[in-house]
Amino acid sequence: MRSVASIAHQTLREVEWRMARSPTADQGPKPRRLVEWIKAEEAEVVDTLQQTLGGEIELMVEESYPAGKYSLLEG
Repeated sequence: MRSVASIAHQTLREVEWRMARSPTADQGPKPRRLVEWIKAEEAEVVDTLQQTLGGEIELMVEESYPAGKYSLLEG
């Protein structure tokens, strides 16, 4: 099983890729632990992506997802 850090970094790379190609906001329901980890450990990265690429990242918990699953929505 992959670590929370590994999944969080993958998520942030995908958010960066999507924001770079589209000015719309990315929203992604993610398991609670992943969201909490990103907010605690990578808040500066999220802020930098939003400022640099001119979009908004909203981290949302989807309780029905199993550990390690996430999705990214463009809105």
